[in-house]
Amino acid sequence: MLRRVIGENIKLGVSVDSAAGCINADPGQIEQVLVNLAANARDAMPDGGHLNIEVSNAEFDENYKKSHPPAIPGSYVMFAVSDTGCGMDRKTQSQIFDPFFTTKGLGKGTGLGLATVYGIVKQSGGFIWVYSEKEKGTAFKIYLPRVQRGPRPDKLDPDAEAQRGCETILLAENSESLREMAFWNPASLLFKSPIVPKPSPAESVKCWTTLCDRPPCLPQRKMSLPMWSPPSRHEQFGNSQ
Repeated sequence: MLRRVIGENIKLGVSVDSAAGCINADPGQIEQVLVNLAANARDAMPDGGHLNIEVSNAEFDENYKKSHPPAIPGSYVMFAVSDTGCGMDRKTQSQIFDPFFTTKGLGKGTGLGLATVYGIVKQSGGFIWVYSEKEKGTAFKIYLPRVQRGPRPDKLDPDAEAQRGCETILLAENSESLREMAFWNPASLLFKSPIVPKPSPAESVKCWTTLCDRPPCLPQRKMSLPMWSPPSRHEQFGNSQ
């Protein structure tokens, strides 16, 4: 999923410590945190670069608490997401978690990506730091409380699995901000296959013929999307089988 988010011109590195512990958090929300941070890093590297994700254990004592409020002493699992992008000055860093704050141009961002990250981290009982310098990149470090590993169930709950659908949604929308909002919407987690957002009819059909072997269960398009009428939409998907 992350490769699709960041594109081919960004190199992805992942390092997970084999001793990394467990956390008590919603897997879908943690996935959304990583995806939102990856998308933020992508936008900071329009000409390509490196994105690194690291997972390891961390221990904080009283001395760390004094220099890093509001950290609480204890055992944590750290998720670090760093990039080699354009970086941020101190003023921007002080605002990045504010809802609707964005440095992107009009219509190119909702200002909700990092605010959502902050909300999920706080809801999970953790905290997040950001380190950044102009032209040197940015690193987000998330610390979530470490918990004891519980017993692994022999079988998955069939009722829980049945609540998720196997459908795929294709969304044709020429507004980048609305495409991003739909893609990262928590409702998309209800589907085993993702919401696929594309800006134009041609890209939508090309995407579908490349990735899928059947028409989408629910094609959705903007009412005023140029060059795409409802009949031609269904005809194109029918021909793509």
